[in-house]
Amino acid sequence: MKKIMLFMSAVLTAVVFCGCASFTTVKGDALSKQDLSYSGKTIAHAEAGAWGIYLFHIPLLTASTENPGNIVVLKDTVTVANVASLMTREAKKLGAKEVLNTVTTTNTNPFMFGIKEVKMSANLVK
Repeated sequence: MKKIMLFMSAVLTAVVFCGCASFTTVKGDALSKQDLSYSGKTIAHAEAGAWGIYLFHIPLLTASTENPGNIVVLKDTVTVANVASLMTREAKKLGAKEVLNTVTTTNTNPFMFGIKEVKMSANLVK
């Protein structure tokens, strides 16, 4: 019985903490009055990201880039294209007309069992 409870606790912990997509911003007024572009009004500096757990490059639990904060099972959502889509969709909601100076980083280590992560940062300008 103890082994079953321990196993269920481990699975529940994995589900709660696995596969997260996020979008965070630093609004223009918090940037010490620095412009992020030569033209246009600064909206924010933003970061979007997604990560998940993989087994031999097979997605187990990954972030839902369509609904940040949710998890999807057996679907490879941790890609640059999906994170870029998340970034532009959220930038549009903030009223940005341009997404500038985009930088993307990826971290993949699922040789056997591991985490894959994609992060993107950009400047949002109106």
